[in-house]
Amino acid sequence: MTDSVISTAGIVADLEPYIVAAIGAIVAALGTFIAVQIQRYTGVVVQQATIDKVDKYIADKAAQAVAAAGDNLAKTQINVGSPIVADLTNKVVEALPKELDALGLGEDAVAHKLTSAFGRLQAGAPAATVSTTTK
Repeated sequence: MTDSVISTAGIVADLEPYIVAAIGAIVAALGTFIAVQIQRYTGVVVQQATIDKVDKYIADKAAQAVAAAGDNLAKTQINVGSPIVADLTNKVVEALPKELDALGLGEDAVAHKLTSAFGRLQAGAPAATVSTTTK
């Protein structure tokens, strides 16, 4: 009897663009769902344009941070408590106070959205190459 090993790395690599696209669609649907819930419970109508503006601004800030880093933040673990997320959260809150209020988003929600944006950017980045030298 022989043991068979099925490598899933190739399958995952082939599916990666579809997975990233699916995550983007889920995030967009989640934004719409949140807007509907805000309207349902508060009577406030949230415009999709406001949601799109906030999401785009957050994604742009994350992309700018990645582009400005020497290593594209490839080896940096970014979570809600990261200094880079805290700094960018403050910038987003200062830049879009009316929009965030209209959406009912606080600093914590912005930090989570930034973390998601960084995750999408890192997931889409090429894998780091490891070079080995022999002596």
